This record gives sequence, structure tokens and C-alpha cells, in this order.
Amino acid sequence: GEVVGEHDGYPFYTVGQRRGLGISLGYPIYVTEIDANTNTLTVGRDEALSSNALIAEGVNLIKWDEIPASGADATVKIRYRDAGVAATLHPTAEPGTARVDFSQPRRAVAPGQSVVFYDGDDVVGGGRIRRVLSNEETAA
Repeated sequence: GEVVGEHDGYPFYTVGQRRGLGISLGYPIYVTEIDANTNTLTVGRDEALSSNALIAEGVNLIKWDEIPASGADATVKIRYRDAGVAATLHPTAEPGTARVDFSQPRRAVAPGQSVVFYDGDDVVGGGRIRRVLSNEETAA
């Protein structure tokens, strides 16, 4: 909640970025959140980049007709070169959205990026990351 510097505009930054921030706080800092509406970057320590869940929008399923109410297991990739991690997909009340709970924390999950669901080598579906859920939200 404290202003620690100014930046050149949010399009020049990405979640997880450390270099080029022009801020020295005595410890390594990273971009942890970007708010395009207010042109605000939030920075923090590396551990602030860790997330256990996300909300995906624009979800398009290819192999399944729907995500079962009880949830479905899949391997989930949050970026192109990501090895993927086991996760459980849950339908939400809003059509075309899903909650993804990771089996282990993921680093630098970035809203606006694609998320892809796999069953082995088969693509089950995917969507766009709408929101990263805080660890406090996932503990509730």
C-alpha cells in the first residue's frame, strides 16, 4: 500500500519481472500484480508470486462436454514452456469460467495469459486467466 516509485506504463512490465524496475528496497523485488485500470504495478518479494489457484474465463472444452460438479483432474500449463502441474478443475456459477486448484504452488501466474488443460498428451481445453486467487482465498 506504499508508493515506492514510478513507472513508464503498465504495458512495459510483466508479472514476475525483476529487472528494469528502477527501485532499490534493500532486497530483491518483483512485479506481483498489474492493474491496467489504474496503471498501477504492485511489487513484492519472491514469495508473493506464489499462487495455489486461478479463475479462468473463456473456457473452451474440447475433450469433455463439461467439467463435473465434483471437479476433474488434469495437468495444467500456465505458459508456453511450462512443464505443467497436476490440478483440479471446478466449474463455477458463471458460464464459461472455471476455478483451477493447483496441487503445488505456481510462480508468477499472470492474468490475461492462456491456461491449457491436458489429459496425458490430449488437450482437454483451455481459457484465459482472469484472476489469480490469493493464498488467503484458497485457504478459506
